Amino acid sequence: MKKLVVLLMCAMLVFSAVACTAAAPAAEEAAPAATEAATTEAAAAPEAAATEAPAAATSKYAEEAKVAASAYTNDTYADNHENYKDFAADGTFKVAFVCKFLTSSWFAPKSKGMEDKAKELGIEFIGIDANNSEDAFLQGVQNAINQDVDAIILTPVTAAMLPACIDLCKEAGVAYITTDDGGYDSQGNRVPHLGLDDYGLCYSAGKAAALAAVERGFDVTKLKIAMLDAPSVESIHGRSLGAYQGMMDNIPGLTDDNFIWLDTVDNLTDNNIAKFSSAYQANAASTEYWMVFCGGNNVWDAAFPIFDENGADYSKIICAGVVGDTSISGAMSASEAKANSLFCAGILPYPSGAALVQLCNDLFQNGTLFPNFTGYPEYIVSSANIDQWMVDAG
Repeated sequence: MKKLVVLLMCAMLVFSAVACTAAAPAAEEAAPAATEAATTEAAAAPEAAATEAPAAATSKYAEEAKVAASAYTNDTYADNHENYKDFAADGTFKVAFVCKFLTSSWFAPKSKGMEDKAKELGIEFIGIDANNSEDAFLQGVQNAINQDVDAIILTPVTAAMLPACIDLCKEAGVAYITTDDGGYDSQGNRVPHLGLDDYGLCYSAGKAAALAAVERGFDVTKLKIAMLDAPSVESIHGRSLGAYQGMMDNIPGLTDDNFIWLDTVDNLTDNNIAKFSSAYQANAASTEYWMVFCGGNNVWDAAFPIFDENGADYSKIICAGVVGDTSISGAMSASEAKANSLFCAGILPYPSGAALVQLCNDLFQNGTLFPNFTGYPEYIVSSANIDQWMVDAG
């Protein structure tokens, strides 16, 4: 009888241990980082694509933000200056700007700044538009080299393609520098860059939006923040991470559960609208307050159409992003409520284009190497200072 009791107790202990062991992974499995549904699932059920998974105990976005915050200061830079060609050999200095989307509202005036400065300095300038095609961009770099340019300013379609482009420049002895969208060479060295500290720029935009949300009494238990991201585009993802951290640091009680991360692929308006529309429909019933961030094309172009068609209350909406021209004035002029919902990091394209050609001239004339990194100053554009922005950006 005693043996039977002992055996029964052992069996019960084994069953309890197995039950506890089997239950433990459930908590872990319930906490993956918030991500979009797979592309195939999104195609079958667009509404489901915008729902977010529960936040992980250790947020992958918080970890990525730490890395992005020090991206430009901790990296090793290389410029291949030991192997530069003789720029003055043919008696003419030539600079090419190979750009992912040369006709956009940002890059068109930037290219004009380059062209005007080049004319002033007696430099031949060539603008090459890849029209958002990786193949066309790589061909554009080779085309510039074939035209015997001395320096190439690059804004790649994706960061992943930059190493192959830099290899072409190195082989030809051409100087190179990136602007706005940076990256690395094939040896893992960051390429000299003039443009945006993407993380720092949009940390300030995220912070400004967060402080406004707190001031206006946004309830975090009823708040969703749509992040219109493009993870494969280094600059856009860096901006998203900066805005995310700016909000996390300045809205008490905010968690990763409040965020909906949306992969827009390229951050262009059509994709932004499609992704945000799905996110809005999937979360509208449980959400009273909305914040939207977009680090590429105008945030209002993506968000306002969706809010308008659903009759949303703009006093409970804040949109943050980046602006480089006067188009934000048109968005603000629609209504006072819309104007008060916008907080954007302002950057001016034309002066930065001129500055890039000046750097090339300093290299050609004086041998002054490109700086590792030069960023834009902080400038938050809102309804409070829109008049001054129109003067500065006009």
